[in-house]
Amino acid sequence: MNTPASANSVRSLGLHCIRKTSNGACVIFAHGVLSDGEAAWGLPPWPELLAGDPALPGIGIYNFTYFTNPGSGSYSIDDVADMLRELFSGTEGMWDHSKLIFVGHSMGGIVARRFIVANAFRLIEHGTRVGLILLASPTRGSDLANRIAMLTWLLGHNQASALRMSASNIWLEGLHREFLTLKESGRLWLKGREFVEGKPMRILRWLGISDRVVEPTEAAVYFADSLVLPEDDHSSIAKPGGRNRVQYSAVTRFIAEFGNQHHLQPTNAYETEVAGSAVSRLMTTDLAKEEEIPNSALAALHEAILETRLYVGRRDRGERNADVEERLARVWMDVANSLPPSQQELADLCRIKGQAWADPSLWNDPRFKNLPVELNDILARISTAVTARASKAAAPELKRGIAAIQSSLEQFEDVRRYLDAKAGRPTSIRTAVTNRLADNGEAVEFEGFGEVRRVTVADLKGLSPEDQEAVAAVEEAMRKLSLEWQAVVRKGLLSEEDERQLAIISKQMAQRLLLIFGIVEVALGGALQDHYAQQRTIAESMIGR
Repeated sequence: MNTPASANSVRSLGLHCIRKTSNGACVIFAHGVLSDGEAAWGLPPWPELLAGDPALPGIGIYNFTYFTNPGSGSYSIDDVADMLRELFSGTEGMWDHSKLIFVGHSMGGIVARRFIVANAFRLIEHGTRVGLILLASPTRGSDLANRIAMLTWLLGHNQASALRMSASNIWLEGLHREFLTLKESGRLWLKGREFVEGKPMRILRWLGISDRVVEPTEAAVYFADSLVLPEDDHSSIAKPGGRNRVQYSAVTRFIAEFGNQHHLQPTNAYETEVAGSAVSRLMTTDLAKEEEIPNSALAALHEAILETRLYVGRRDRGERNADVEERLARVWMDVANSLPPSQQELADLCRIKGQAWADPSLWNDPRFKNLPVELNDILARISTAVTARASKAAAPELKRGIAAIQSSLEQFEDVRRYLDAKAGRPTSIRTAVTNRLADNGEAVEFEGFGEVRRVTVADLKGLSPEDQEAVAAVEEAMRKLSLEWQAVVRKGLLSEEDERQLAIISKQMAQRLLLIFGIVEVALGGALQDHYAQQRTIAESMIGR
């Protein structure tokens, strides 16, 4: 039996285990802004009420407490979601749960949405079923946050600023679009329910504010069966205080039914493409192992084609020569014998070509006349072989270019906030776009905005040789620049000279990345393209400074 976490522990930062799972399902509570894992959930605390409920045997229960006091400053919601991911990775078995249900009050619901979007690829890949309970959680902001905007600005409270309802709040609007796109894509097994506060908080009524902290238009957006709780305000909605409250019984019922829900994910274009590629690879396994045509055989082929072409021209002018035709027959037979066993089809065509010069009646034989034995047909086959050889020779460089794209974007992200600030742009431009190498280094896979797209070796083949070399060389240059960057930053308090040095390094990074951003934008398209177009704009602005 697990001992419930003490009140002191749930007030401290971290992911506190109330009870471990025995059935693969887990509930994670996330409190709101300026609260903690004890104050948010009332007495007795909701997580402990749930742990003792006989209707939910075997459900794991965790209480997440994050940094959100008035002095949290620039510690953002992105940072909170990143911390939750880190705690997941550091807690045994958290990523192994087959079902994860997040209960988020107010800003805690935003944290949960950010976590889900940022880790969507991992959740999809693992086949995790995700549940989301939103308790008075603003989709695109709260009007109250607008009213106290001056106070949050004076405090420098990034989290509270992110809750503002404003057309300029691009971070929250971006998260809304990403989450909605992910939900509607059907790629992630996701169910949820939203609860709406029914009245304004008492302290706000004393101040003459009759509005609710989060209005229904913002609290009930994603799921069909939202529920308004007329007796609850923004605070009490998360404090049932017992098992007889509507929100408690509704959430308990959702959790109990969650594991019994069934959802077949629709086949989508990406999965079809992956399956098709796998089949294609199986079907072309032997072709991939073909030997190259030796240079001597290629030279003989070209010589045979040239000599034949010259003679056909003379013959068309009436200059037929039996000795030349006999020699051409032997030339084509010699070419066939010089080809490797893997090029059997081409060798057979060359033998038929030789036999036909020895016996012209073969040209009209129905068994042979439709075969691709014309000079241009065989020349096209040579061209294909040469192209394949060139591609094979360039493959290491192209593969190195793919690795350079992936690693360089990661290193650029380390300094992007600095670039962003220097460019005078909001630091919230970063969204949940992740990338990783795929197909044994043959592609970079990008995940974000509910989409998965790729930049592949094939995308790099269309570049000029100079550009291919430039992309491949970026990784080493970025690695060195990143080391220089870290050496300056480790000094702590930066002098004006340090700042100048960082600006130089970041400018050099930006110059090297413009080619990569162009490749990524063209290959990805859509919202992912727009994301990297914004990143490119930052890089361009630094070069222009």
